[in-house]
Amino acid sequence: MYIRRMGESVPVKRLNIGNGIATFIGDTHGALDISSYAVMKSVESDLVCFLGDIVDRGEHQLLNLLFLLESSIISTKIIIIRGNHESPSMNSYYGFKQELVRLGLYDILYKEIVELYGVLPYACLVNDRVLGVHGGIPRDCMSLDDWDGLPMGDEVPSDPCAFEILWNDPSEILAGFEPGVRGEGTYLFGKDAFSSFMKENNLDLLVRGHQVKAEGVESMFRNRLVTVFSSKYHGGKAGILEVEFRPKVVFTAQTVTGQETGLPFLQ
Repeated sequence: MYIRRMGESVPVKRLNIGNGIATFIGDTHGALDISSYAVMKSVESDLVCFLGDIVDRGEHQLLNLLFLLESSIISTKIIIIRGNHESPSMNSYYGFKQELVRLGLYDILYKEIVELYGVLPYACLVNDRVLGVHGGIPRDCMSLDDWDGLPMGDEVPSDPCAFEILWNDPSEILAGFEPGVRGEGTYLFGKDAFSSFMKENNLDLLVRGHQVKAEGVESMFRNRLVTVFSSKYHGGKAGILEVEFRPKVVFTAQTVTGQETGLPFLQ
């Protein structure tokens, strides 16, 4: 049902909002109150992009997913991109499958949810200047034109470039790419690789999630890469990043705790 209503499936969602404001929300992991708060606080934004990892670990995983899906269908300015937890291999170990079984909905819903994972974009490109991804940049496919050719409908995904976009992390202390700590096929990328990617694609800013940040938001590489993490599950603050498009891209960070969302019934 949701797949039919979500429209065209593309690897890179390209949007132009002019001199507007784009809001980015990191991993929510079942934090329905944080997702609701972000949507309500972003009414005046021209684009609201959720950077994946909607399910697993949290208390309201299915409700969080359904709320954001409905929101993205009702409002074309709300975008969801794929995270590494939008995958059956992760759902088996981090709680989403178990939640569906507990609710008696696994046999009814899970097959369609997995199909839905495969139609979510890997990236959101705003005004050709700011790129939103879940994880990071891949070793190959350094041009976004290559990303446009990534296969869709892949459950894992098995394509190396797509996999690394969901899984890779930045590092301030290495050059190029080195094997990552998250397992086989994952990599860390250094400032030089990042700078080459940004120059190749004429980008001003890369916004990503994927890593726990106690303060909710952290910038790297001379403020050209920002990590936003919005999950309550990990005990830190929830980050929300607003990016304003002027002659120069300007971003501001907001952090909240569960008590500030105004939705105590979800605490």
